Amino acid sequence: MKKLIEAAAKGHFVRISGNNQYYKVNINDSQELTIHPVGGGFVRRIKTTDESIFEVVESLPTEYKKGVFSLDGEFVYEGYSIAEKRWNGWAIPVFELSVAKEIMKKVNSELSEWYEVSRNDDEQYFEVIEKDWEQTNRLDEFTINVEGKDITVVHFMGGNWTWDDHYGVEAEQLLAKHNINNQ
Repeated sequence: MKKLIEAAAKGHFVRISGNNQYYKVNINDSQELTIHPVGGGFVRRIKTTDESIFEVVESLPTEYKKGVFSLDGEFVYEGYSIAEKRWNGWAIPVFELSVAKEIMKKVNSELSEWYEVSRNDDEQYFEVIEKDWEQTNRLDEFTINVEGKDITVVHFMGGNWTWDDHYGVEAEQLLAKHNINNQ
């Protein structure tokens, strides 16, 4: 447990083999080691003494990668995320403007009872009105760099909606299932 105790003391993170979720390591009041997912989630006590399943990392990744993001398997869109950066365990995707406009149309046609989305081209943002909460969110454009290419994107409810993320073969299968052409 020496490796995990050291990680906790230095404020480092760990990743469990075969998982893209990063965890913060802590020592609780009873001197037990605990972990919790970065971005939120349940605190769990570490029960194993096999430290080989943990990879200690000093900092979290910051690079965006392309993926496919879905809500309940219905809203399926290509976008980008830092796969390890999560909100309560869910993906926080960003979408190119053309995709964000598609999401806006779908939300306005299928979820109009709860949301109203509009686009301000002059000031380069989307506005989402959440009718249940009488709250308005402004989603500003920004630029990310993916593999040396600058891409203008917008968060589309990444900290409010429970987006699942899919990469590689799984992403291709989801696109095919929904007849979405990979760009």
